[in-house]
Order: sequence, then structure tokens, then C-alpha cells
Amino acid sequence: MKVFAYSKFLALVFLGSCISICKADQKVSAEIRGHVFTFEKSQNHDRSIDAEHLSTVLVKRIGSETEVFKQVSTLQPGCEAIPKLKKLEDNLVATCGHLGGRHYIYRFYRVGASGIEVATVDAFDFIPEVYSTNGSVSLLVKLRDQLSEITGPVYFPYVYKLHRDQSAFGFHLDYGIGSREQYEKFYSTIKTKDNESYLPAKVATLMAIQDKRFVCHELSEIAKNAKGETHRNLQNSIEKWMAKLPSIGYPTFNLNDCQGVKQMPCPNTQNLDSAQKDMMA
Repeated sequence: MKVFAYSKFLALVFLGSCISICKADQKVSAEIRGHVFTFEKSQNHDRSIDAEHLSTVLVKRIGSETEVFKQVSTLQPGCEAIPKLKKLEDNLVATCGHLGGRHYIYRFYRVGASGIEVATVDAFDFIPEVYSTNGSVSLLVKLRDQLSEITGPVYFPYVYKLHRDQSAFGFHLDYGIGSREQYEKFYSTIKTKDNESYLPAKVATLMAIQDKRFVCHELSEIAKNAKGETHRNLQNSIEKWMAKLPSIGYPTFNLNDCQGVKQMPCPNTQNLDSAQKDMMA
């Protein structure tokens, strides 16, 4: 009886696991503008393709079996807590997939005048949530290895916003007011980290926020605990990164604007070369 009971228990566990796995692999669908989008995982029978499984995004008109769009890839559907397919708006569907538990890829689809249009964002090894508000859609991507002189897992934030009108559908890098909240949220996660490792990312995020009062205040806070020669070294480092970071896509920020802010260390431009001074001007 004990053996039977234990075997029955194992069977129930296996059945529960199977149901969970099968449910996770089920085809999911969403409807927009008279079209049905599906995203599913399918077994790969073509051994020439270096992947165990393939996934397929398929679009049909509602009430028809005719395919109007098909996209096959090596992505595994789903990104942990992020749904593998989700209707965001009346004419916008998003999918998320990965390459074996890493390299997360977002794809956004709309029904355009010339057919199905696709915009892709590579989120690499982090899974950001899609940020949707007031008709704006964006997500924050964290990238490492942006500068050769920075080693180790130092990540820089980039907000990509969906641009869509009659002639364009795609993502572009954004440092506008609408993206400030996402940059500030990222900054809050590194604000108390040590300056030795995180100063470049802190400065980059502040440059992305682009609010003079906020940026100057935070730079003042960064410098508060530094004294004497260390204080001067920190100032020099801030100036160096302010001049360097535009080379990897960040907007410029003029440190001279902070001279009138209380407790803000005045920039030491004596140690900058002429090119760096021009970038700060």
C-alpha cells in the first residue's frame, strides 16, 4: 500500500508538471484590426538549423484560414513573467522570446496600410517591462561593455521609444521628458552603489535625465562624502565621464550650469583638453 501510494503521488506530481509545461507551450493569440495573431513553439524537424525548437508568429484574418503574415525564428516564446504575446492597444501586439534563457527579444506588430509591420528591440540579458502611458510605448534596455576602459558588469540605461505614424514604425533612443521616469527609476537602483564601480553609470543616467536642477543636486550628493584630494579626484572623474559619455549615445550636459547650485562642486576644467572643453561648452 505504501509503495502504491508513493507511486500514485509521483504520478500526480508528473501529471501536474506536464499540465504546467503543456499550458506554458500552448499557442496564444490576440486580435487587432480584424486580424488574429498567434505565437507558438514548434518542434524543429530541419536539422540544418542549429536550434532545438522554432517559434512562429502567424497572422490570419478573422474567420479565414489564409495566412497574411508568417515569421519563423529560433526564439523560445515567453520571457519569464512577461507574456509571450500581449495586445497592448487597438492596433498594437507585442511578443517576447529568448534564446535559451538569455538574449530577450521584443517584437511589436501593427496592421499598417501595406500589411503587417514589425519593430524589434533587443533587450539582451535583462527583461524590462514595456512602459505604456498616454499613448506612448517604450522600454529601458541595460547594456554593458559600452566603453573599452570599463571592465566588469557595469550596465548603462537606454530608453527606446516606439515611433509610429503613417510613414514610420520603429524604436528610437529617447532622452525626452516622457522617458525621465524610467531613467530615474534606474538611477534609484544604483544611487547608493560605490563610486569606484558605478560612477560612469551614475553620470550617464543623470545625463539621460537632462533635468538641470535634479542633475546638479545629485552630483552634489555624490561629492558630499569625498574630502581633500579624493574630492578633487572625484570632480575630475565626473568631468571626464561628462565629456566621454556622449560618444556612446548620451546627450551632453554642461557642468558650468551647476556652479550656482548650493553644495555643487565647481567643475575643474583645468585638467580637460580642448576637445573636452568644447563638448562641455
